[in-house]
Amino acid sequence: WQAKVNAAVIRRWQIPRSLGEEKLKEFAGRTRVSVRISAEGYIVSYNFSSRSGDGHFDGTVERAVRSFMPAYGGSKLPMPENPTLRAAVVRKGFSLTGWRHVVR
Repeated sequence: WQAKVNAAVIRRWQIPRSLGEEKLKEFAGRTRVSVRISAEGYIVSYNFSSRSGDGHFDGTVERAVRSFMPAYGGSKLPMPENPTLRAAVVRKGFSLTGWRHVVR
């Protein structure tokens, strides 16, 4: 399930190629976003638990995350099929990572 969520968010992420390959890898490895999600699959809140240190890079990540928020006309994220896991995800939230796997 987490891989499906990461893939959905990353599809919306507009990678800032102007930063150069090495900087992108560096920033992507640092970035972690904690997310709270509704039972319907919308992101209801988020915060950066770890920022890249580059405002432009972080802004692109933030826009990708916001694209799943109802306030921004967002889409739904895939939800776990297992009811127990689904309830835990809604109750506790989860972290978005894996930005570095896209930057190669």
